[in-house]
Amino acid sequence: MLVSKMLYQHPTVKAIDLQYYVQSCLDVYRNSQQRLGELDNILLVALEFDIHQVIKESSSMFSNWWFVAHLTDLLQHCGQLEAHKLQYGSNLREFLLLDYASSLMSNKSLWVVGVSYLDHCPEFGRHYLENFIENMPIETERKAQKLLNICKERNMTEQGN
Repeated sequence: MLVSKMLYQHPTVKAIDLQYYVQSCLDVYRNSQQRLGELDNILLVALEFDIHQVIKESSSMFSNWWFVAHLTDLLQHCGQLEAHKLQYGSNLREFLLLDYASSLMSNKSLWVVGVSYLDHCPEFGRHYLENFIENMPIETERKAQKLLNICKERNMTEQGN
């Protein structure tokens, strides 16, 4: 409803002013005796440009870190997270990508995808990858070859031996 209202009644509205138009849409929606869902709440917080609250609500709603990691990655690339450093020195984007990549690395069939995510973590990604490779169980010749190729492509000679 908000999108339609903005496109037809106020097509030149600035993004920062959207939150002021939300209330009229909410009033109509509440009159229909329906409750706002979790996604609705996330959208409302996003329209208020409260980045931390969007990330917090998204992480509590979804069962895995896929959405939160990718949302944070997009926000980082847009320059919205540069001021938000975590206490141990890493940025929020990298922390969430590392967490998601770790969950992928523990999966028998998705660990190769986890390697790609770790490649995009400049501060701690290589360290995590080295640690995972050293502790990875090797059940088949094919998996061993994949691990050797990963080590070779990333100049990880110690882990490749």
